[in-house]
Amino acid sequence: MTSSSTPRTSTFSRPRKGLLKAAVLAVFMLLPALARGQDGMVRAYLFYSAACEECHEVMEELLPPLREEYGPSLVIRELDLAIPKNYELLVALEEKCRKSGNAPPVVVVGDTLLGGFDEVRLRLPAAIAEVACNGGCPWPAAARNVKEPSGDRAARVAAFYEFGCKACGRIELILDNVARQYPSAIIERYDTTLRKNKILLEAASGIAGVPGEKRLITPVVFAGKEYLIGGDIGDGALVEIIGAPGSGYDIVSGARPIEGSVSDKIAGRLESFKAMAVVSAGLIDGINPCAFATIVFFISYLTLVGRSRREILVVGVFFTIAVFLSYIAIGLGLFGGIRSLSVFPAIGAAFSYGIGGFAIVLGVLSFVDYLKCRRGKASGMILQLPSAAKKKIHSVIRERSRLRNYVIASLVIGFLVSLIELVCTGQIYLPTIMLVVSGGGFSTRALFLLILYNLAFVLPLAGIVILASSGLSAERLGGVMTRHLAAIKLLSAILFFALGTLIFLL
Repeated sequence: MTSSSTPRTSTFSRPRKGLLKAAVLAVFMLLPALARGQDGMVRAYLFYSAACEECHEVMEELLPPLREEYGPSLVIRELDLAIPKNYELLVALEEKCRKSGNAPPVVVVGDTLLGGFDEVRLRLPAAIAEVACNGGCPWPAAARNVKEPSGDRAARVAAFYEFGCKACGRIELILDNVARQYPSAIIERYDTTLRKNKILLEAASGIAGVPGEKRLITPVVFAGKEYLIGGDIGDGALVEIIGAPGSGYDIVSGARPIEGSVSDKIAGRLESFKAMAVVSAGLIDGINPCAFATIVFFISYLTLVGRSRREILVVGVFFTIAVFLSYIAIGLGLFGGIRSLSVFPAIGAAFSYGIGGFAIVLGVLSFVDYLKCRRGKASGMILQLPSAAKKKIHSVIRERSRLRNYVIASLVIGFLVSLIELVCTGQIYLPTIMLVVSGGGFSTRALFLLILYNLAFVLPLAGIVILASSGLSAERLGGVMTRHLAAIKLLSAILFFALGTLIFLL
C-alpha cells in the first residue's frame, strides 16, 4: 500500500496572513491620527480664577455630567490663572484663536475657545461632542512659545473699574500680568463705585482727551496720557501703550488739582438734568389719565348743567389756580417731612434710596400698562385711579357745582379733587420732590423747582380749559386721551426710570 507524500497545507494559513496585513495597514493608517492626538481622547483646558463664583459653578455643576458621559475619553485640565505660566498660556491661546480679553471661566478644546460663563455653559457640551465625533484632539497648543517676563519699563498705569464687577474680572488678571512682566511699573487701581474716584476719572479723561460720549464709562486704563476703554483693554494692547513715549506721566497727580472744578461741572450737569426732569415730570403728570379724566368730567358736567362758555372759562381758571396752590402746599409739606429726616442721616439715605427704588418699580408697572394699552386692554391698567376715588371725585364735582357762587365752588372743587387725586398724581410728585431735595435739602432753588413743576403740571389743564371754552366738546377731548394713552404710559415709564436713576446719583 503506497502512501501519498504530498505535504498538508493548513486551512488557517491564508486567513491569518490576511488578518496580519489588515492589522499592519490599520496601524499605519492610524499613525498620523495618533500623532495628532486623534486617539479618541478629548483634551481641554479650563482656565479659572479662585475668586470667580461662576468658575466654581462650571467646575462643580457643568463638568461632572460631561466627565460621566464621556468617561476616560474626556480629560479636562483645570488651570488656576493666579499661576503666571497658566495665565501666559491663556494669553498665547487667545492670540492663536484671535479672541482676547475673555473673562473667566475660559475653556479651550481643539481649535475652539469659549470665554465667559454664558458661552461656556451654552456651547461647551456641543464643542466636546463635535471634537469627540472627529476622533478627539490633542492638548491645545499656542502658536508661539510662552514668553518669560521681559524688560523693565517705568510706566505709570491707572485703572478705573468697579471692584467686584464680574465684567471687570479680566482687568485684575491683566494688571497682575503686567505687574509681573514690568516690576518697576507703578500700577494704581481705583474703585469707580466711589464718587471721589468718578470725579478723578472725569478729570483724568479730560487730560487724556477722552471724547465726551466715552467719559465715565468703565473700565478704563491709562498709561501716561494713552488710554484703553472697555473691550479695547487686552494684554497686548496694554503692553503696547506702556511702551509708548510718555507712559511714565502720572495722570492721576495731574488730575488732582482740577478735581474741584470737575466736581462743579458734574454737579452743574446733574442740576441741568434735574431741572429738565422736573419740568418733564410736571408735564407728564399733567396729562396722566387721572388728572385728564377729572377735568374732562368736570367740563362735561358744567356743559350738562347749562354753563356758558364764559362760565366754563372762569370756572376752569379758578379750578386750575386751586389745583396749583393745593399742590404747592402739598409739596411744601413733603419738603418739611423729608427735611426732618436729614437729622438722622442713615434714615434719610434709606428713605431716599427707597423712593428711588419705588420710582423704578413704577417705571416697570407703567411699561406693563403701556403693553396692555397697545393690546387694547386699557381697562386692566395697574396704575390708575381706584374706582372709589373716581366716584368720590364725581360726587364732589356734582355737589359743589350746585353752589351759587361758581368761583368759590371751583376753588373748593379744585382743592378737594387735588387731595383725592394725590393717590394717583403723587406717584410722580413724590419721587420728583425727593429729586428736588436730594443733594441740597430745602433752598431757594428747591422752591423754584417746586413752582416750576406745578406750573408744568397745570399747563395741560389750562390748555384743556381754553379748548373747552372755545367750543371743543368733552367727548372729543376724551377721545384725544384714549388715542394717546399708550404713548402717555410709555413716557411715564421713561420718566420714572429717569427720576429713580437721578435720585440714586444725587
